[in-house]
Amino acid sequence: MEVLKDMLSAASLTTLAHNSSKYLLDNSAPQTPVRFAGLQTLYDERTFAAFERVGATSGWRCLEIGAGGGSVTRWLAEKVGPSGFVLATDLDTRWLTQQTWPPHVTIERHDVTLDPLDEGSFDLIHTRLVLVHLQDIASVVERLARALKPGGWLVLEEFDGEAVPACLDLQLPHAQLLNKVRTAFCELMRSRRQELLAGRRLPWVMRNLHLDPIDVQGHVAFYGGGSPGAELECANFHQIRDQLIGRAGVTSADLDRCIEVLRDRSVVANLPLLVTISGRKPEN
Repeated sequence: MEVLKDMLSAASLTTLAHNSSKYLLDNSAPQTPVRFAGLQTLYDERTFAAFERVGATSGWRCLEIGAGGGSVTRWLAEKVGPSGFVLATDLDTRWLTQQTWPPHVTIERHDVTLDPLDEGSFDLIHTRLVLVHLQDIASVVERLARALKPGGWLVLEEFDGEAVPACLDLQLPHAQLLNKVRTAFCELMRSRRQELLAGRRLPWVMRNLHLDPIDVQGHVAFYGGGSPGAELECANFHQIRDQLIGRAGVTSADLDRCIEVLRDRSVVANLPLLVTISGRKPEN
């Protein structure tokens, strides 16, 4: 059975190209591999633990949205085995198509806000840091819920961009600078009408869709200067540097200093609160 109802139409491809170019952290940028490495280091084990909690096993059909560098897709492929299936989608699949995948993995370009999915097809659907970049997350989650089989699981992992500052210890000498740049980042997201508060909103969105029982966990990832987490932040600042300058009073010198601070091994900082929500579609 085809998982996608249709190949992307010419109109859909045009929209895809438009959306990809508007994506704040576009995966075509040279900083992308550094960002993927940081996310993998900081979050993959928690993601895999969430899959274990919902019982992911051999034979499951899985959809990984915003598959990025493919580390989560590869784990799922190993878990479900040849009797299962993994569909990995992204607006930009270049980092996925460079890799070799087993026969039960399919890579597709797909816009989750526009392009169709077969209803009632998947045992597990997962996103990580995808919805936070969108606008109408409730309608997207509803579409994903329809694509679940009865009894299937939706596992969503999204930031709450305002729950915690970039440096929780306000007594540290670098705290004010890091928090100023984080504020500018949040202002930029708000200006693009992105769902900065996705993490805190999703439990209620999923409740309204009757995805029960719902497991909700929060996690703040701390990192040291020069670590993969710090390099992830530096990559982001390099990539959107021009868009950050002028927001929240951030200057070019502030960004230079911020990157210098994040590469100081005596520094400790943190990413936003990541909320992981798992909900099960009713059997009937």
